[in-house]
Amino acid sequence: MVSERLMKKLGPNAFPFFFELPPSCPASVTLQPAPGDTGKPCGVDYELKAFVGETAEDKIHKRNSVRLAIRKIMYAPSKQGEQPSVEVSKEFMMSPNKLHLEASLDKELYYHGESIAVNVHVANNSNRTVKKIKVSGK
Repeated sequence: MVSERLMKKLGPNAFPFFFELPPSCPASVTLQPAPGDTGKPCGVDYELKAFVGETAEDKIHKRNSVRLAIRKIMYAPSKQGEQPSVEVSKEFMMSPNKLHLEASLDKELYYHGESIAVNVHVANNSNRTVKKIKVSGK
């Protein structure tokens, strides 16, 4: 086993350990500022820091510690699922018919930087005039 060979090589002061990110932790991502924006990139990264000391309360210094950057990667499924869509109808007072709106995406999964096309179909069977429609995602 790799850890046994490493322990032999490093000697009696080596201490193996196991570390696992909880499944509920979000995947790593870095958002770059748009052209013309100022500031540093922001996102989610993880860092494992280990140190050697007599007690857990000892001060951590560069000479007695090591840091390891960890990126949690999430793989997208290779098989596409069902095309997301939603329908909603609205009734108005004093109008015999409804306003019907249907919004759908052309596919279920999008990759970073890929454009998302939203198809919207409005059927205004009411006697009201529609001045504005707002579509938002979660």
